[in-house]
Amino acid sequence: MDEIIHVGGDCLSTLRPALEFGAIAERIEAEIGLLGSAEGISIYCQQEDNLMVAARLRQAYGIAGDRPEQVELFRDKLAMKNRVGQSIIGSIPRHRRFDMQRYRDNCHGYFQILSEYLGPRMVIKPVSGAGSVNVAIIESYSDFEAFGALLDETHYGFEYEVDEFISGTMYQCDSVIVDGGVKFSSVLELGCTNFEFVQGQPLSFMPSIPAELSDLLKDFNRQVLAALGLENGITHHEFFYDHESGKITFLEIAMRVPGTIVVPLHADNCGINLMDCSLYLAANKRWLNTLQTTVKNDRFAALLPVGHGEVTRLHQPDLESDFGIDWFVSEGTSVDLTDTVQDQAGVLRVYNTDPRALRRDFKRLQHFTATTCR
Repeated sequence: MDEIIHVGGDCLSTLRPALEFGAIAERIEAEIGLLGSAEGISIYCQQEDNLMVAARLRQAYGIAGDRPEQVELFRDKLAMKNRVGQSIIGSIPRHRRFDMQRYRDNCHGYFQILSEYLGPRMVIKPVSGAGSVNVAIIESYSDFEAFGALLDETHYGFEYEVDEFISGTMYQCDSVIVDGGVKFSSVLELGCTNFEFVQGQPLSFMPSIPAELSDLLKDFNRQVLAALGLENGITHHEFFYDHESGKITFLEIAMRVPGTIVVPLHADNCGINLMDCSLYLAANKRWLNTLQTTVKNDRFAALLPVGHGEVTRLHQPDLESDFGIDWFVSEGTSVDLTDTVQDQAGVLRVYNTDPRALRRDFKRLQHFTATTCR
């Protein structure tokens, strides 16, 4: 990096600061002046909350890359569901945009209308949020009524949606797309959802799943990408699979590298670093035609939840496999949580060449408590 430029931003509707359009635009104009045109400039962004800012800047200055209408399909959960649902019939959950005015005017009546359409269990979440911030599971009218307290306390200006509650195993598929073709994709099974993680369950990512199921889920991923029309990019796609019915239900998809420990997990397991791939897409995508994978499927990784209060003890899991933990807290650490996936006690990495033992440890970990707090 030749230079780092500090600009302002705000977090009214984003978890991390959305940078000021005008301040970045001034610098882009200066660079265009030096080069004589925008032809030699690329705007690189893999941070969720600034994807739209980057797209607006590209459009304003004629810089190659994703435009706002493309980014909108990967930022707005209602827009992406609408597009995917039109192309892949029966693939999306029943859902509605959350009507704040109806909620305030007649909470009980609005609850009845939603529960009749969506069922007795519902999920309320931000339309363009991340990390399970301000997500609520609604199982009764009292839960629905209590959601108002969250709305009163939050400083975020999110719009919200209400979805039916989907049961099943959660998976993600992370992909590299070049000129409309999927050059690389890898499916991970999740030990829980982001919401369950912030409630205290380890969030584990398992690459070793049956080949037939992996092919089925990768095919669904390709259908979703085709429906959204992405030509070049890195995607992080989440969905549910019901092992009894075989039904796949789309949850959401992001147009960026996956977060947390997933990039190093893919790099260790497949030899593909998605952050490197995203940089090559911005600078010289021809290199991506040489991608080669070396899949091992002898490992998984997990984020460990941190708990609340003062950490009094760190625990080691009882596993058959070799493992290591990078702790981010220590005994005596006082934890002031924001209740997001960003709050972690540590990262666990598990290794075993015996796939059955690895699978047993993956299941065993779902009941592991990493810390004791008071």
